[in-house]
Amino acid sequence: MFLNNSTHTVDKNGRTFLPKRFQKRIPRDDQGGQSVVLTPGFDGCLFIFTMEQYAKEVEDQHKSVFADPGVRSRQRKFFGMAHEAPLDSSGRIMIPEKFRKGANITKEVTVVGAGTRIELWNPELWAKIEAEAELDDDGLGFGFGGEAVS
Repeated sequence: MFLNNSTHTVDKNGRTFLPKRFQKRIPRDDQGGQSVVLTPGFDGCLFIFTMEQYAKEVEDQHKSVFADPGVRSRQRKFFGMAHEAPLDSSGRIMIPEKFRKGANITKEVTVVGAGTRIELWNPELWAKIEAEAELDDDGLGFGFGGEAVS
């Protein structure tokens, strides 16, 4: 499970570091390498899935009713824009330029653990989301930082 968040630099080649706590949860292939699937996400972020989790997401997508135009549109984006991204020996991934532009990621990126996936956010947008969490707990009974509110 991917938890917590941290902000990292994006180098001139579009590479950013994935925290060690996340790297440990990304399985290695037969040659010892690690790869993830990077795809546009919701709300202005990018999603990173392990290969195994992406396969589960693919299964879920195929359970959707193909006749629905919204489903077809979502599937085109989900599959047609997906990008396999290997981690280099330093634990970095390369974020393609079109993805960086689409998510407004420039010099820094906030890497967020979101349970079964990792999300990449523009740090200013992520700061707004955190600020909103202080004001509105979505009725879940949690305050900012995950502390229970009575």
